[in-house]
Amino acid sequence: ILIGDSSNIFYSEDFLKTFKRIKVYENYNLFKVKFITPQKGFILGSNGCLLQSMNGGADWEQMAVDTKSTLFDIAFCNEKIGYIVGWNGTLLRTNDGGETWKTLPKLTTKYLKSIAFYNSENGIIVGGGGEVFLTFNSGTTWENYSLNKSKALQIVKYINKSTVIAAGTRGTIILSEDGGKTWTEFPSNM
Repeated sequence: ILIGDSSNIFYSEDFLKTFKRIKVYENYNLFKVKFITPQKGFILGSNGCLLQSMNGGADWEQMAVDTKSTLFDIAFCNEKIGYIVGWNGTLLRTNDGGETWKTLPKLTTKYLKSIAFYNSENGIIVGGGGEVFLTFNSGTTWENYSLNKSKALQIVKYINKSTVIAAGTRGTIILSEDGGKTWTEFPSNM
């Protein structure tokens, strides 16, 4: 699956030799493709765009969400509970594997760019201005561990339960060895 501006979705069944263009009827900028099983996947984009595939990406259906904010990332802590993060602190939750989504109270007014779960309990969200939020209970509550920096964090990944790495604008690379509570910034010449 390849995605991009102007609602472009391209699907290949032969290891990128040929592509089928899939028509989406709105003009969205698409930012993220994420499959939670080999058959079930999601695409996120501008203006609250959330698409779901149940057949490995061959077809996509638009899902109803109660936001027009840009959606950047999606992660599931188990087969039923998942979260989407986006512009202006947008945070959505599903309790039914992605069939329905509920808008949650904002953790911040800054954008939330990336979300990851290590296991069914431990998760992290990062975003603009060094925003960092951690959960230790599958997202029931999120605790603020923000860095109060002007550098925006763009992506976060767990290496293991304790070790987390994040990267952001202006060459920012940070590492946590306590699950995201404290961070060390690596020097960057970028």
